[in-house]
Amino acid sequence: MNESAIYLEPISQAQTCLERLITERQAHAPLAPVTVIAPSRYAALFLRRNIGQHGLANVRFMEMPDLATLLGRPHGLPPLKPMIEYEAVRIAASRA
Repeated sequence: MNESAIYLEPISQAQTCLERLITERQAHAPLAPVTVIAPSRYAALFLRRNIGQHGLANVRFMEMPDLATLLGRPHGLPPLKPMIEYEAVRIAASRA
């Protein structure tokens, strides 16, 4: 079952919340895929290394452009342009 969610947390609590969400998502199936969208490559690397100290399996960290590329690829669509991507993220965040 594919479930998607958007979580907004204060930066001081974000990593702890992310660790909890990954653990909850993989509680019944330790190899269940989890994708984390990070604001930058550096943030993705930082999170992967810090959270990975406790052990990670099948958790992918990426930026929004990487996600847009993956979503467009099956349909043969080109990646989103930065301004379209920005607007899509803004709209999604305003609805959360």
